Amino acid sequence: MTKIVEAKAHPPEPALSPEEDTILSLIERVASDPTIDLDRVEKFLDMHAKIKEEASRKAFNAAMAKCQKEMPQIIKDAYNEHTQSNYATLTKIDEMTGDFINDNGFAPQFSQCEACMENHYALKCLLTHVDGYEREYRLELPIDNAGPTGKPNKSLTHGASSAMTYVERKLTCLIFKIATKDNDGNQGPVDTITQEQADNLRDLIESTGANEKRFLNYAKCRTLEDIPAASYDNAVAALNSAQKKRQGSA
Repeated sequence: MTKIVEAKAHPPEPALSPEEDTILSLIERVASDPTIDLDRVEKFLDMHAKIKEEASRKAFNAAMAKCQKEMPQIIKDAYNEHTQSNYATLTKIDEMTGDFINDNGFAPQFSQCEACMENHYALKCLLTHVDGYEREYRLELPIDNAGPTGKPNKSLTHGASSAMTYVERKLTCLIFKIATKDNDGNQGPVDTITQEQADNLRDLIESTGANEKRFLNYAKCRTLEDIPAASYDNAVAALNSAQKKRQGSA
């Protein structure tokens, strides 16, 4: 029995940029013309590589500045009984900042590295950018296996795991300048708006022709439902004010 296999069309190869096309043409000339000065070609390629690296470095720094400016403050969502204080979990930080990091072209890659000090945990982050530049960050902190009095309160494995999560949280916040907040001291996370208020804001955004993503950047929240209850009136006023400005300029 003959098996018929459906042929799948392969996507077209991406077109070369003018810069890549120039370099490829130069390489083809070198391969076909033995009279070309290879030393000059090598110097040209070195210079081109340096210019390209500098351009990608500037793009990285510009994207980082934009990303840090857009970052929302993270409301602390967990309570530490030993320190009797609230803190933002790694899950919450990832949830609230992931879109901002990705939208600005960054891809963080975390991995354990060798610690310089005994009983410490070290983590490095290779942060790559869509334009080709990358930068490495590193943080080292003690393994957490003792309570506030200094007495061991967890196993070495548990302590290492706790340190791993803590270091990743701290390193992420340091790289992107993420701030955490607790609006009410140690009383727990702040109340957010109701679903009805979120729906009202969504209707107001649509009726005023506003951009929801830009509005959320302004409010420093990931979703409308994350807006603090105390900020609801200000959010409505901001949308109404923006609508009046657009009508006045029309």
